Amino acid sequence: MMCILEKIPEDHTWVETLLEDRWGSPIILSRGRVHQADGLPGYILWEKDMRMGLITYHIDGGSCEIVTLDSLAEGKDIGTALIEALYDRAVGLGCDRYDHDE
Repeated sequence: MMCILEKIPEDHTWVETLLEDRWGSPIILSRGRVHQADGLPGYILWEKDMRMGLITYHIDGGSCEIVTLDSLAEGKDIGTALIEALYDRAVGLGCDRYDHDE
């Protein structure tokens, strides 16, 4: 069973390690802005007792930007589920623009 929860301080070491392994650093350059991605808000997808995916994001006014998106298993729609959770959050905050820098 999958569950999506907001990233909390207790997740920091896992998030930092994942970003270093997958992105080379928790510092991400996106759309001309430098992000300290391990300090950004985000969601983690859990399956049983394992973290299986992470999305981090930045909200600026009415714009929501996905900064990082990582799935640790293929074919399980982890990325899609994380994007949908963030979309719901962004709409709730009044965002009307959604970006993902690929």
